[in-house]
Amino acid sequence: MIAKPDSIGYQPGKRAMMKIKHQRTADCVVAGFRWYKGGKGTLVGSLLLGLYDDAGVLHHVGIAASFKQEVRAHSPRSSSR
Repeated sequence: MIAKPDSIGYQPGKRAMMKIKHQRTADCVVAGFRWYKGGKGTLVGSLLLGLYDDAGVLHHVGIAASFKQEVRAHSPRSSSR
C-alpha cells in the first residue's frame, strides 16, 4: 500500500509517499516440534503452533520452519525461547 500523512499536501516532483507493508502477527503457543531431516535428536526442523480459543481449547494454526542452522541446534528441551 502506498500512503502519505494527511499533514503533507501535494508536492510536485517530490516523493512524499511511503510504502506500508501489511504485517500479520500473533502470539502463538509452541504446541510441539519436529526434528530436522538428517538431524534427528539434535536439530529442530519445525515448530507446531497453536492458539487458544475463548473456551481454552488449543487449535493448530500453522508451523514455523525457516530457521538458520545455528538456531536449529538449540535443544527444544533446554531452551526457553
